[in-house]
Amino acid sequence: MSRTATVSTIVASIVAFSSPALAASDEELAHSSDLMVGAFRCAIYAHLFNDLKEQQRLFQIGLKAVAI
Repeated sequence: MSRTATVSTIVASIVAFSSPALAASDEELAHSSDLMVGAFRCAIYAHLFNDLKEQQRLFQIGLKAVAI
């Protein structure tokens, strides 16, 4: 498993077990999680195509979605 996939799995696990108390609503939480998963998934594809710049950009989008 690549480093990006491993980190993505860890971050997704942390988000799944963290408290949603900071989210304004269930809809906002669902949108943030969809954005995070999509960004990490695309970052993995960018890694597979050796596009380091795009991988890093997408990974940062995923991380920012976690912080929402």
